[in-house]
Amino acid sequence: MNTLPDHRLTPDERGDPASSRRTLVAFAAIVVVVVGAAVAITAASNEAKPSEQRPPAAAASPAPVTGTPAPGDIAQADLVDEEDRRLQSAVSGGTGRRGGVTTVVLEPREVGAYGVDDLIALGAASRKGRTITLRRPVVVPSGVSLRIHAPGATLRLAGSAAGPASVVSWGGSLTVSGTAAKPVRVIGWDRATRAPDVDETDGRGYLRVHSGRLAVKHASLEHLGFWSGRTGGLAATGTSFAPSKAQIVDVNIAAPHIGVYLADTRKVAISRTRVQDADRDGIQLDRSTGARISDVTVAGSGLSGIRARYRSDRLSLSGGSVTGSAAYGIVADGRPRATGPNPAGRSVVNATGLTLTGTTVTGNRKGGVRIFGTNDASVDGLKADEDRAALQVIGRSSGTSVRDSVITSRRGAAIAVAGGALRVTVVGSTVAGTTSGITIADADVDVSGTALTIAKGHAVQVTDRRGTGSAKGNTVSGAGPHAFELTDGADGFTVSDNDAQRWRTTHPRIEWIENNPFALLWALILVVPALGLRFVVRRHRRHRDLRRLAEETIIAMARARRQGPAESPDPLAQPPRAERPAPAPSVGAPAAIVPAAPAPPAPQAPRLVEANRIITRGTMGQFRSAHDLAVHAVLEGGKSPHDVARTLRVPVAVVTSWVDASRSGPT
Repeated sequence: MNTLPDHRLTPDERGDPASSRRTLVAFAAIVVVVVGAAVAITAASNEAKPSEQRPPAAAASPAPVTGTPAPGDIAQADLVDEEDRRLQSAVSGGTGRRGGVTTVVLEPREVGAYGVDDLIALGAASRKGRTITLRRPVVVPSGVSLRIHAPGATLRLAGSAAGPASVVSWGGSLTVSGTAAKPVRVIGWDRATRAPDVDETDGRGYLRVHSGRLAVKHASLEHLGFWSGRTGGLAATGTSFAPSKAQIVDVNIAAPHIGVYLADTRKVAISRTRVQDADRDGIQLDRSTGARISDVTVAGSGLSGIRARYRSDRLSLSGGSVTGSAAYGIVADGRPRATGPNPAGRSVVNATGLTLTGTTVTGNRKGGVRIFGTNDASVDGLKADEDRAALQVIGRSSGTSVRDSVITSRRGAAIAVAGGALRVTVVGSTVAGTTSGITIADADVDVSGTALTIAKGHAVQVTDRRGTGSAKGNTVSGAGPHAFELTDGADGFTVSDNDAQRWRTTHPRIEWIENNPFALLWALILVVPALGLRFVVRRHRRHRDLRRLAEETIIAMARARRQGPAESPDPLAQPPRAERPAPAPSVGAPAAIVPAAPAPPAPQAPRLVEANRIITRGTMGQFRSAHDLAVHAVLEGGKSPHDVARTLRVPVAVVTSWVDASRSGPT
């Protein structure tokens, strides 16, 4: 007996419109397009919409630095180590030699302070006209004073392959001065190029006082410093038991590594000074107490304009401006360097006593003023206009007050208070934000007598249950669901006696749509295809089941018909009609010619091709309709009416009626 092989039909035989490989490629292309569109929309959305309203959390400890340092960084770090060894050798009675260059150490004497002429006589410097060139490093030891008073002159700190030329007072006194009409100019100089030294990688000249006294008046400092704070350009350093003191008045500092670096100092005074285009911070204070900075302008710093850290107590900033910093305008980080017993014996107490009065802060990339873990901070008359985070009070601290200030942020909240700050007050100020005026998280804040203007959002927003305080006697204007938005459970914050006549209430969903302008595109690109995918899958499964049913039925029919002449007839074939006998001719009449009836068409069996495969057309192959397929599947394919009905998506009763009608034949 000859039978067909038992295997599936090919896609061409089933009538599939596309191969599985082409389908997979098309699907992959669609996925790539959708993902690419999603990424593009995300990037555009991040640029278009305001920053998040939630206040920043308290920053964690700095993570360890990883990665491979650049060759120039390694060279500068090594050069700083060499500078430390040279200075230690010079102050301890050695030669202080470095690369064949001997440090000039000024010996104590009775006749008074050393001057420019003495440096020239000792071979440390040379003079040509109004230009003085320092060729060798100079150390001013304890008990010695060096006074460089050169109105209108230029002092070049000439670097060489052996390292930079510097003036370091180690326990002594250093004064650099000109006059108001004729300031002295101190410039880092590259002898190889005969031009200002703009390359920090091989070191640049610097001025430093350690555990001594520094005075710089009526001067211009340009292109000084490299790598560290103590070699950063103009530095005053000391120890906890031997701090330095410094006075800097009417000084212009341009293109330094760090404009002014103060570490372990007491009662430093900086006034009428400008720091421009510092590579790092404009002014940096570490463990410095009682510093007074007044009428100082800091612009274009590579990090923050003014940064105080490591328990810099009683810092006073008044007047002046900080603009164009790559990080924050002013950072007061008073967090202790330890939280318990530690090998270095560091304090666990926050810094205390920041005073910020009448200062303008604007155009800084990350934000305006950031007060971090500093107790008893007073902000009075601040004018902060920033793209984001105009004023932040973060970390565990107590007693911060903001009075008579104008604080504006064009993205997100104007004032953010978070991280355990207690007894924060905002009084008599003007606050303007885009999505929120003041945001509060895990902090205690009292807002009173303040005008809050918001584009769309909330005037005051308490974002967690630990937010406490009050909002009383304020004037609010803007639009949003609520002028004062309190999260569920923030029962410790009270709102009373506020003027909200100029507040326009909007629906939260409308506000969300306005704040997320790309939501509709997201829906079109992601949501709609996701919904349509269900229908595509259902259609694919139905077609697959239909093809499988048709395939199995055809193979069963073909097997039955190949078994021999005893095969069962086609259940849908019409029985042959019985021929009526021709009427008998009448006597004498000519015999009528009766045409023979045409033979009924033979049933068409499925066509066989090479390898005994069956060629089909369409989803249901050779079957003319669902009725045709159902009858053949039950009677010849051996399928149950229930399975056939489920595949064809028709009631079981309909399939049963079709089969019964086919079995009984025409009536």
